Amino acid sequence: MAERLAIEGGEPVRKQPFPPWPRATPGAHKALADVLDSGHWWQSGGGRAEELERWLKRYHRVIGALALTNGTHALELAFRALGVGPGDEVLVPAVTFVSTATAVSLVGAAPVPVDVDACTLCLHVEDLERKLSPRSRVVVPVHLAGQPANMTEIMRIARCAGLAVVEDCAQALGAEWDGRKVGTFGDLTSFSFQASKLLSAGEGGGLLVRSDGDLLERARLLANCGRGRGQPTFDHSVIGSNFRMTEFQAALVLAQTDDYEELWRRRDAAARRLSEVLESEDFGQAIQLASGVTKMMWYAFPIRVHGPDGRLDNLAFAHALTAEGVPANQLFPPFYDTPAYAESLESPPRCPQAEEASRSFVWLHHRVLLDGERGIHDVARAVGKVARANLPAFRVEA
Repeated sequence: MAERLAIEGGEPVRKQPFPPWPRATPGAHKALADVLDSGHWWQSGGGRAEELERWLKRYHRVIGALALTNGTHALELAFRALGVGPGDEVLVPAVTFVSTATAVSLVGAAPVPVDVDACTLCLHVEDLERKLSPRSRVVVPVHLAGQPANMTEIMRIARCAGLAVVEDCAQALGAEWDGRKVGTFGDLTSFSFQASKLLSAGEGGGLLVRSDGDLLERARLLANCGRGRGQPTFDHSVIGSNFRMTEFQAALVLAQTDDYEELWRRRDAAARRLSEVLESEDFGQAIQLASGVTKMMWYAFPIRVHGPDGRLDNLAFAHALTAEGVPANQLFPPFYDTPAYAESLESPPRCPQAEEASRSFVWLHHRVLLDGERGIHDVARAVGKVARANLPAFRVEA
């Protein structure tokens, strides 16, 4: 007989919280205090923001980096630096956080939804080729949940079509495709340091420029009210905005870089072990890693859930799993189905694999991978408990 679910009043599988995220480390406390005492709180040259930019530049071996307010602004800045605007189309994976699409809309261009691979959740390269048009200007591969998109094929298609490439690495800083870090393939790359991210400042973002010095200078001007950083005069040479990161945000991110790789190793080991347990018990199928992936960052642990009838309501499943003490959520819906776009896009092309994935995938917060064998055991037990419940509330009609 199936156990009574916690959401129905039963005992939860896990009562002890998983390790907290974001983390308040001793190094972060000192870093914030140092900035507070310095009186240098804003990005005006020679501070923590520039130090973070140097770290991003070294880590990725590119010509330049900018420390910015957030990941959404990083994408918007990338499009503005490329001159994208009204009449242009930007190819965006249908399944992504909505900011990938809204940043396109904010510069007046049209986001074109591209289907995703149903197993890896990243951009579907065949559908990318189908969606090209004379108005296409940019393609945005999103490295979803920490898994790299197929950058070999995406760069081939982009070069043939004359497209710029803006990588969305909000969830994947440090991931690798074919032994090469994501963020080093495209013309520009956006990052996010929002509270849930693997490097977190509550909010914050970054932009990489791979090799074009003119593009880097234009992005710097646009991010700093149209003038050079630290410039005392009011010679605003372009119409820009203020996308500058604060010194406090930069200090928080830098304080977490020393153990970033160690935390990845812990998550990676736990994710691989959890995948084996879940699949051996047939409770659900963990996300598949594409053959070119040499480093998956595990921003989330996505699971395709199923029940005795083969299909489940993943939102209800996520609610039930969270009640069992395992923080979970459903996958993003296709951005064209959100209220912001449902009425504004005229007959958007459907993306069937994205729609199916959004209904069938649950993803777990990456902190569940930081509790060792006990965490793996609790997650597997909770997933199995919910999957076996077979309640009508969890069924989805075909």
